[in-house]
Amino acid sequence: PKVMGSMLESMPIRDANHAVELFYLFKKGIYATPTLTEEDKHVMNIFTTAFTNFAKYGNPNGSDDHKSDLPVHW
Repeated sequence: PKVMGSMLESMPIRDANHAVELFYLFKKGIYATPTLTEEDKHVMNIFTTAFTNFAKYGNPNGSDDHKSDLPVHW
């Protein structure tokens, strides 16, 4: 993931790893803060919505009376 910056070059695994999702929650990378693409912004919106809904309702889709557009069904 590009949020790992130059550290990614020395890592044996190139896929998502521990704590890489925090960028999508806090908009701050651990080793780098890349420029966001439209796809990054879309993923960030889905992630933060699911995360906050889960914290608030115990369900990433939100409350029962809220229609969710998230591609996640709990």
